[in-house]
Amino acid sequence: MKRACGLLLAVILLAGCGDDTPNFDEKRMNTRFDTLDYQMSDIEISQPPYVENLERLTGRYIALIHEYEDELGSDEIKNRLAEKAAELEAYCLSCATSLEREREKY
Repeated sequence: MKRACGLLLAVILLAGCGDDTPNFDEKRMNTRFDTLDYQMSDIEISQPPYVENLERLTGRYIALIHEYEDELGSDEIKNRLAEKAAELEAYCLSCATSLEREREKY
């Protein structure tokens, strides 16, 4: 009886151990977005703003959106694309336009 209770207790305690995987994926996704946001903001504050680099990073941002579209959902994607377009509008009009066009797809 003691062994059965001990085994049952071990099973109950170990049952919750596998729940960290979604959190790890979410942390990895957020880290990738944060890194890309940092790279874009670094270019935005440089003199003069380098449009080619922003266009390249905007393409990477859109690719990252596509990679994580199942995890984000369409509402979150629309919000992220609208925020990024508003942020880049003053520095790179073609980048903001690309983001808005992508937003319309969702």
